[in-house]
Amino acid sequence: GQRAKVTHSSYDSENGLLAVEFVDQYGQTFRRETIFSPGSITIRDRMSNRRVTGTFISLIHLAPEVVVVAEETPATYSFTINNTFFSIKTGVTVRSAPHVWYPDFGRPVKSEKLILSNPQAEAIDYVITWKPA
Repeated sequence: GQRAKVTHSSYDSENGLLAVEFVDQYGQTFRRETIFSPGSITIRDRMSNRRVTGTFISLIHLAPEVVVVAEETPATYSFTINNTFFSIKTGVTVRSAPHVWYPDFGRPVKSEKLILSNPQAEAIDYVITWKPA
């Protein structure tokens, strides 16, 4: 498939904010803001100039060794990698799905991905936190 084209990127080191804007093959414009804080990363995805109907989604592709656990709190998922506990919290719908990663040509590796979706708007926010397990 075609890749989106980055049209602008900036990094504000004082506030730990990385912003990237890009346009997809349909002419839709996206902006991702990533805010780096001690012990967390906040992601803000926005879409404008929508030309294709459907639900707005954001994907989190996980490493093959990650096993996702849905928490009792809605839209909260967690997992552990080595000795670190990770939690993902959001206000949108989240589901996990199988994913295949190709580290080398012709070598599939099974993994999981999280699919965050918002059928009501072109905005998805989530926070990834971590701490020693």
